[in-house]
Amino acid sequence: MIWVIVCFRSILVWILRNFACYSYFFEVNYSAATKACGKVGGHLISIHNLFENILFSAYVDEYFPKTKTSWLGMHADQFQVWAWDDASKWDYEHWAKQEPFDGNYCAQLHLKDQLWHSADCDEDKAAFLCGIQPQTTDSTTPAITTKWPGKCPTEWSYFDKTNACYYIGANMSWTDGETYCRSQHSHLVSVHSFEENQFILDLKYTTDCDVVANDWISITLLGSYRDYHDQTWLWSDGTPFDYAPDLCNDEFGRHFMIDNTKCSMCQNGTWFSVLSDYDNSIYPFFACKFVL
Repeated sequence: MIWVIVCFRSILVWILRNFACYSYFFEVNYSAATKACGKVGGHLISIHNLFENILFSAYVDEYFPKTKTSWLGMHADQFQVWAWDDASKWDYEHWAKQEPFDGNYCAQLHLKDQLWHSADCDEDKAAFLCGIQPQTTDSTTPAITTKWPGKCPTEWSYFDKTNACYYIGANMSWTDGETYCRSQHSHLVSVHSFEENQFILDLKYTTDCDVVANDWISITLLGSYRDYHDQTWLWSDGTPFDYAPDLCNDEFGRHFMIDNTKCSMCQNGTWFSVLSDYDNSIYPFFACKFVL
């Protein structure tokens, strides 16, 4: 017997992720946002790692492109001690410099810098996300495992040096690519050696230079993301960022992409990032990976 997760269906946009459903609402003050979430049995979102911070920022930006801020489900007491509204553990924070400001008891996620800024609970307004534990039903359906035992599924490629399976997808943003990979029990690809980098480059997919998405020419998106707060690179699968080849270009972009000589001036297998690279930019190719 397993639990089958079912999200509510309505005119609202619900997203199932990490066993919680998230819904989007328009701009109101903190009190109104809290009440709206309570009516559907949820809370304003809590954030517990950098990946969630980036992902929620991208979702708000996608569904509310005109908004600049989103409420966070946190509040401060009279001593400026912060806590999450859903009573989850305070194990991560991502404040902007000189924040939080004394006298503000609520906080917002600013989409421009993806940092937290304290705010006036009553006067300030923002869009918001509600998180709610999904409904569950009993089922006798065989359990879904997180790995395919012993071999890669159809359309995936096996690499013996990593004992991992790889898949090439097309025409998705970083956020949607990571979401897709997770639906396949994997993550956007992390790279930990020259050999693995070359394997990904050599996977059997078209590298025709007329394959263009959003002005990106036949590049492959990796699972890397830059933490602008402390200027470090991370992988979406949580593995150490312990390898990078020569960089063809690094213009302080959000993600690394792997290039091929046929379509650019870069050397085969080099990585690059550019300032016009956003979480919702569409890329010609992306790669998923999971370890057997």
